[in-house]
Amino acid sequence: MRECRLWHTIIERVASQDPSNAGWQRDLADSHDDMADMLSAQREFEAALRDYRVALNIREQLVAKDAENSRWQSDLALSHDNIGKVRLAQGDLDEPLRAFRIALAGREKVAAKDPNNAGAQRNLTSIHVAIGGALIGQGQSGPGLAAHQTALAILDALAAKEPGNAVLQKELQALQRKINEARRETTVTGSSPKP
Repeated sequence: MRECRLWHTIIERVASQDPSNAGWQRDLADSHDDMADMLSAQREFEAALRDYRVALNIREQLVAKDAENSRWQSDLALSHDNIGKVRLAQGDLDEPLRAFRIALAGREKVAAKDPNNAGAQRNLTSIHVAIGGALIGQGQSGPGLAAHQTALAILDALAAKEPGNAVLQKELQALQRKINEARRETTVTGSSPKP
């Protein structure tokens, strides 16, 4: 944590010298993410949210300057995703869903620009899984399972392009298991499974 704080202080100082330098602003947002990731891992969620929201603000400014920049769009979607995950960890079920849906819109823009970009497709998969989990947590099993199915279809297409990719195959199996468990729990108990 000490090294992260030191790096953050340095980046903050450099970025403040030229606020118009987009690269430095991006580094500053990434540094806030790093701080927030560590705080979140320590379950210091309020402090993590502050840093994630600072990163979000910086990224909104970058996108406002260049709305066609896929990197900025992807980073902005990541900010919404991060905030949603922390709010979900805090037990909120409404704000995470809003944040995940905003992240989805950003991820879809990036993926549409380059449909062959496997990283963009995997990002789509993860946000659909997050949306599915939030919906299931709200008791909306049908839409939650549909979101998971969408993620599964994207991941399946990626795995088909790279049949030798063991990581993709493992992720595909894990997601299929998650869907099967959710279906089973919904069928057996008649209630929504846990996200």
